[in-house]
Amino acid sequence: VWECGNMSEEYHNPFLTPVSDKPVRIFKDEEQLNYYKDLWQERLGLSEWCIIAYLKDYIEENGNELAGRNEFQLINMTAKIYIKDQREDEDAENDEYFITTCQECVLVHELLHCKMNVFQGPPSFESTYTDYYQHQELERMARALVGLAYHLPVNWYNNTGKIRNKNAEKAEKKE
Repeated sequence: VWECGNMSEEYHNPFLTPVSDKPVRIFKDEEQLNYYKDLWQERLGLSEWCIIAYLKDYIEENGNELAGRNEFQLINMTAKIYIKDQREDEDAENDEYFITTCQECVLVHELLHCKMNVFQGPPSFESTYTDYYQHQELERMARALVGLAYHLPVNWYNNTGKIRNKNAEKAEKKE
């Protein structure tokens, strides 16, 4: 318990209080998505930002399909976050990509763009390399934060053994 002036309240650290025992792999609707957006927005110190999140059937940039996208205005501190809608994708839960990540992690990655902006320069090898490197670092941070929030083991995102085991199971079923 800590006191501030005349007020006394129990200390609550929202970052260390998991909402469930594991992260959300596929958001069931936009209400759930925005609930987790609000939770992570507070955890990441983005309370002053006006952010709304949407599920979207298809997200692309430069011809590449994306798992998420953040369209933000840095000066106005506003953002629209789009997360690929996986509810109708029957293979999403079994997709090798979703073994190593989850939509909650994608959401955290997109929110981190409000903290660490990836600016794209004119097309060049250097700007492409910088973009990939910065996104890789954002993904590492998102995975670490989600892992910490849910007390996940370090190897939770390591897909090597999972994919190998999954492929072995498929081969056994065929025999």
